[in-house]
Amino acid sequence: MSLQQLLGDEIPAEKVCAALLDYEKKKSEEDNADSKLKKSNLLEDEEDTTSTVWLQLATLKFITNNRKLIPFKIPLKHAIIPSSYEACLIVKDPQRTYKDLVSEAGMSGVVTRVIGLSKLKAKWKSFEQKRQLRDQFDLFLADDRIISMLPNVLGKTFYSKTKAPIPVRISSNNADQLKKQVVSAYNATYFRASPCSSFMIRCGHTANTPQELADNIESILKYLCEKKVVPNGGKGISSVHVKTTQSMAVPLWNNPNLEEEVKKLRASTKDKESPKRKSIVETKTATTSPNKKARTDSTKNLEMKQKDESTKKVEGEGKGVPPQKKASADNSPQKAPQKQKAEKQAITKQNEEPPKKKESANQQQKKNGSSVSPSKQPEQGPAQTKTTNGKKKAGKQKAKGKQ
Repeated sequence: MSLQQLLGDEIPAEKVCAALLDYEKKKSEEDNADSKLKKSNLLEDEEDTTSTVWLQLATLKFITNNRKLIPFKIPLKHAIIPSSYEACLIVKDPQRTYKDLVSEAGMSGVVTRVIGLSKLKAKWKSFEQKRQLRDQFDLFLADDRIISMLPNVLGKTFYSKTKAPIPVRISSNNADQLKKQVVSAYNATYFRASPCSSFMIRCGHTANTPQELADNIESILKYLCEKKVVPNGGKGISSVHVKTTQSMAVPLWNNPNLEEEVKKLRASTKDKESPKRKSIVETKTATTSPNKKARTDSTKNLEMKQKDESTKKVEGEGKGVPPQKKASADNSPQKAPQKQKAEKQAITKQNEEPPKKKESANQQQKKNGSSVSPSKQPEQGPAQTKTTNGKKKAGKQKAKGKQ
């Protein structure tokens, strides 16, 4: 299947790659001219000016939900890794059998060292030792049966500098299989998937021709679309760019139906939720629904009570009767007419009669015909003087007894 059928449009890959290589060539010449002027030691070796070419893709959806340790192996028409690169093979124990297998396959010039897992743990422990091992070889191959154990053994020194081991399928008795696996590892590019919508894949270097870069780009895009690494294949890709390590990204292809695809994606996400999201929502509702229902019921009851009280107050204020008394008066049975008359007469009498104490004082004053002035006090009688003298004598006696 061609790229036109996959993406729905032709890609001018060869023209774009030729323009990118011309730009990189001019830039490298300028850098070399500046370095020659600044160069003081004439015996220094010239630096390698070749740089890698990257294919940058943007997708509508995330490729994966989790970061994957084992990379995708994408076969290419033209090899990216030079045949002069020395490789180190990490295998499971026993180490000796795989060393003999490498020499039997005739790959001792490419695979220069074989290390067993137990020896790797024992000999390269410190950070500095691991860094020296990383810089000693250009490429690392590893048995796919132990690939999941290597991150803890090698550490971030390998995985942060793009020297992560490439998985290879090896059997202890088949030398031809080992040779095929090593050759295919040199003729492929690798891509470690992670939860993102924009990523880069190595498609060549500046020493390649524009036609070779275009062929590699075509093989990468075909692999991603046919193997369904990208969701929805070519429809799930929004844009394709090409760049080097120091240049800007040159646009190679943009999805002409991008707006329609985005609308479809939004509609599908509204209708369909992911199973993880559904399970999370269900668990939350199952755990919190009883409390929420209880709270909502209590709040509704309080609101209803407040509304009833407010309406009763308004009705009571309109008629001049408080709401509680009004309710009691409304609910009380009809009294007999004789009782009502007796109650009315008692209330009128209480209102007409003055207080008894005041009336008794006034009457006594009128009867005696004399009023007592506040300044003059009544004289004490003989009985009162006797009692006071007796109290004084009793107090003196008590004081003497205490002494």
